Amino acid sequence: MSTQRHSNPEQSVIALSSSFKSRVLRTFKLLSAVYLGLSLLAIIFESHLVYHGVSTPRDFHYAGCEEHYIRSEDEVTFHAISYKHPNSQHWAIFFHGNAGNLEHRLGFLKELSFETKRNVLAVDYRGFGKSDGSPSETYLKADADSLIRYAEDELGIKLAETYLIGRSLGGGVAVELASKHTFKALILINTFTSLPDVASELYPFLPTHLIMRNRFNSLAITDQIQIPVFQTHGTKDELIPFHNGRQLYDQFEAHKDFWVHKNGTHNSALPGEFYRNLKQFLDIQ
Repeated sequence: MSTQRHSNPEQSVIALSSSFKSRVLRTFKLLSAVYLGLSLLAIIFESHLVYHGVSTPRDFHYAGCEEHYIRSEDEVTFHAISYKHPNSQHWAIFFHGNAGNLEHRLGFLKELSFETKRNVLAVDYRGFGKSDGSPSETYLKADADSLIRYAEDELGIKLAETYLIGRSLGGGVAVELASKHTFKALILINTFTSLPDVASELYPFLPTHLIMRNRFNSLAITDQIQIPVFQTHGTKDELIPFHNGRQLYDQFEAHKDFWVHKNGTHNSALPGEFYRNLKQFLDIQ
């Protein structure tokens, strides 16, 4: 006598459903582990992702410049240079971007001095050029304050007559300073609303606004800027999107102007038209 077994369709469906749920759960756990791992790596290596400083030999000579070694509040020495305009007693203070050092900006600083008819003081962040230490938002802001004190006390610079200029990362430093001190004008080149905003466009898969320690949230302090603001941004900036720079500009409440650098990339040289518009805004004769 043979026995015939019949499969239960409901049991088959339940088994299939359970297997599918198990695979989905395993996949979710795997993706979650990968996501958390990537986020953890971003946290660990944040400073390396944000700051790309290059050191300069101590014996390197900055042609035509005077060198300054400044002691920070926590006893770290950072380095600055100044370039003198032959026919001016007025100054501009410049903060550069997140890569390289002052050695790579020497030509630009001389051009800036010539075009604005001013002496120029520029600083290398910690870990950049001849500056000691390692960079962070906290240290960059503190060292900027130390630089300002040095400029006033040692160089006799009058801040109210001084242009404050920041390019890229340096814009974040400059905006912070302008929120605390009175300068003649603030000039911003290819800068951003905040670092997490920029990082979210470069790494859209990471929770940059939650995990980043270096923030430079300029957008949050635009209402504290009372001095004139002249800003420019390249329309083809591949690191800080044009719309990001424009968003920052739109939030300033002070007297301001924006010059669009058509087809300009993040590191494009500034053309003569930029300086003509800047001079017109600043009323430089």
